[in-house]
Amino acid sequence: QQAVFGGGLLDYLRSGITYICTGGFVVGNTASQYGTLTAGHCQPTSGVYSYFGQDGASHSLTHVARAYNSTSDIGWARPVPAASVGPWVWTGAAYAQVTGRRTQAATTVGNVICRYGRTGGYGCATVFSKAYSPGSICGPAVPGTAACSATFVGLNSSAGLCQDGDSGGPWFIAVAGGAVAAGVH
Repeated sequence: QQAVFGGGLLDYLRSGITYICTGGFVVGNTASQYGTLTAGHCQPTSGVYSYFGQDGASHSLTHVARAYNSTSDIGWARPVPAASVGPWVWTGAAYAQVTGRRTQAATTVGNVICRYGRTGGYGCATVFSKAYSPGSICGPAVPGTAACSATFVGLNSSAGLCQDGDSGGPWFIAVAGGAVAAGVH
């Protein structure tokens, strides 16, 4: 059965231009509605994405919400009509079951965290900070110019892991039998 999983490819058309991003993780709310996370700057304030899974699945996802400001860059879209969803994330070669999550507070300097993006593919980096401030690159002002008022997990050795189209993709920690969600690109 074709389903919506983390790491799927997301496209949307706006003003005749196709924008591309990567889906993060499948999440749900208290109303048992499930959808996929991506970066807020990828997501229009309304509209429809085309989802393309690594398993050949193809679905339409409708915008639900997004936060794109000095503290957040996250969006959420749901399959419409409803489609099967699952706790799986693409790791670059296969799907892995998501078995938990790692919060920023629980992250340790020296942890290795991996990611998948539609352009940059699979790669890993080492945590150098749990409270990294990227300076003035946040928010929807001229893209990447508003001051950040939040801190993030800082990673080193990530050369090539941030390419156009990778935004919204999953960051995860590989564990025996699956993956632990660590963030969204």
